[in-house]
Amino acid sequence: MVEGPSMRFTHVLTGLLAIFFASLAIGAPATPQTVADNFAVPGCMDVVNNDYYACQKRAKAMAVAGVEKTDAASMAQAWRIVCSFKDRESCEEAARIYTHGGPGLNPDMRIAANFHARACEFRSDDSCEAALDFFSRPGGNARDIRRLAFLYNDRCTQGSAQACEKGAFIVANGFGDRFSGVTNLALARTMAETGCKSGRSVNSCLLAEMLYGDSSLEGADAARSLTYAEMNCTAGEGASCLRLGAEAQRSENWTRAAGRYADACRLGSQAGCRHAAEAEKMKRYLAQQQEAKSGFLGALEAGDYAAATHAAIYVYQSKNHLAEAIRYIAGKRRMGSVPTNHLYVTALWFPSGDVFEAANREMRSRGTGLEGRFGGDTNAPGMAAARWQSAYSRGSSAYRASSSGTFTPSPMPSASEIASQTRQRYHHVNCVMSRIPNNPNC
Repeated sequence: MVEGPSMRFTHVLTGLLAIFFASLAIGAPATPQTVADNFAVPGCMDVVNNDYYACQKRAKAMAVAGVEKTDAASMAQAWRIVCSFKDRESCEEAARIYTHGGPGLNPDMRIAANFHARACEFRSDDSCEAALDFFSRPGGNARDIRRLAFLYNDRCTQGSAQACEKGAFIVANGFGDRFSGVTNLALARTMAETGCKSGRSVNSCLLAEMLYGDSSLEGADAARSLTYAEMNCTAGEGASCLRLGAEAQRSENWTRAAGRYADACRLGSQAGCRHAAEAEKMKRYLAQQQEAKSGFLGALEAGDYAAATHAAIYVYQSKNHLAEAIRYIAGKRRMGSVPTNHLYVTALWFPSGDVFEAANREMRSRGTGLEGRFGGDTNAPGMAAARWQSAYSRGSSAYRASSSGTFTPSPMPSASEIASQTRQRYHHVNCVMSRIPNNPNC
C-alpha cells in the first residue's frame, strides 16, 4: 500500500516525540561554564552583596577539591573575594597564586605584591617581607619605591625597629640618591626617631643625628642632633664622638673636647687621635696659665708689685702677664715700685703702645743719672736690649716667644669632615651589611 502525505507526516511526528521522551528519561545534565560553578553556594554569588562566611566556605571547598590544579583563575578569584573581607589568609593565598600562576592564569607580580601588601596590613610578617621584596625588585613590574617607603613606615608604626631604620633611609632620599620622588624629611626624621627610641636600632639613631644635624636640610635642629650624637658616641660611633669633640672645642670646653676626641680615637678615628693630642696640650697650657695668673694676681692684690713683675718676667716669661701687671700698677699710680731692671725688660718686650709708655714715663721720672749710666738716649731703638745685656749679662733670650701667653691648637674638624665620616659609616651599614632586599639606595 502506498503511503500518502498525511501518513508520512504522522511517522515523522511519532519519531520526534520518541526522541524527546527518550532524552527526558536519560536526564543528561548541562555542562557547567567553569569548574567554580560546581561550588556555587547561596550568599556568595553576587560580587557586591556577598556574605563573608559563605564565600570563605566556598573558597575552602574549592581548595580542598584541588580546583587550582585545573582552573587557577577561578581559585584566585575565590580567594580574592574573601580577601576583600580583610581575611589575611585569603589575601596570602591570592598572592601565592598570582605569583606562580596556573591553568588559565598567568603570573602577575604586580597583583601578587598588592595582595601581599593587603595581607601585611593584617599583620602578616611573611607577606610584609614579600611585598617589600616585590616593590624593591629591579626590573619587575611590581617595583614601586614610593609604596616601598610607606610600607616600611606602616611596619615602623607597628613596632618594627628594622622597618623604621630601612624606611627612614629610603624616605630621607639617601642624601641625594636617584629616587627624589619619595623624599619626605619630616617622615624620615619621625621614622628614625621611632626606631632609635625602640632601643633596637642604633642605625636609626645615627640617621636621626644626620637628618637633624645637616644645616642644609629643612627642619635641621642642632640641639636635637647633638642629643643623638651623645647616644651614638656612647654606642661606639666614632664620627659622632668626633663631632661632639668639635662642638666642645668651639665652646672652648677643652676638658670635654679632649675626652670626646679620645673616644673617637679609641674607636678608630685618626682625626680624633690628632685632635685629642692637641686638646690635651691646650688643657695643660690653660692650667699653667691659670696657675701663673693666680700667682702674680695674688702679688698684685697684696700690693707687692715688684714680686708681680718678677713673676711675670722670670717665672712665667709671659708678655700677657707683664702687660696686665704694668697696666694695673700704672692705674694705681705705683710705677715707682717697679724695679728698674723690670722697666728695661718691659721696654725690650714692648717697643710701643700703652705698656711701653708707662715704663718710659717712669724711667724718665727717675732722673738723668739713669740715662747717663745706660747711654745717651735711654729709649732709642735697640738700646734697651743693649743696656739689659751690659748691666745684667743676660741677653734677650731669657724671654721665649713661645711663652708669650698664646697657644694655637690645630683647627677643629670641619662639619664636612664629620658629615663625610658619618655618611660613609651609614652607607656601609645599609649597603654592605644591610638586609634591605634590593636596596634602592646602593
